[in-house]
Amino acid sequence: MSQKNNGIYNLLSNTFLYSLVQRVMSGTSFRKKIVKKYINKSNVKVLDIGCGPAEILDSLPKIQYYGFDINPIFINSAKKKYEGRGKFYCKKFTNKDIKNLPKFDHVLLLGILHHLNDEEINQLMRNVKKVLKK
Repeated sequence: MSQKNNGIYNLLSNTFLYSLVQRVMSGTSFRKKIVKKYINKSNVKVLDIGCGPAEILDSLPKIQYYGFDINPIFINSAKKKYEGRGKFYCKKFTNKDIKNLPKFDHVLLLGILHHLNDEEINQLMRNVKKVLKK
């Protein structure tokens, strides 16, 4: 999958506008509900694929966070805002990344699957299965 960079996608590459749209469309409140329900313990490992600017960290307890996104603007913003709170990768999450990562308690795929075709989703799910703790 390649990053779309025209029209609305170009506008949403602006971190401020992206965050505003997330708030208006209830994406932010939805993420908070997910965190409150499922990620409520400290010191767990969380992989966030398609993390955007990683604003979900505002709602997470103290955890080991790994965020992947292909948008360099989002990753640079996350690195600045959340320095020391996580590891951020400006790249597509692939099978090659698995050997360099720990096993995770939780994997987040919030707002990413609709950007992928069926084969990309199947491959992503196979990769996620490999990094989840049993």
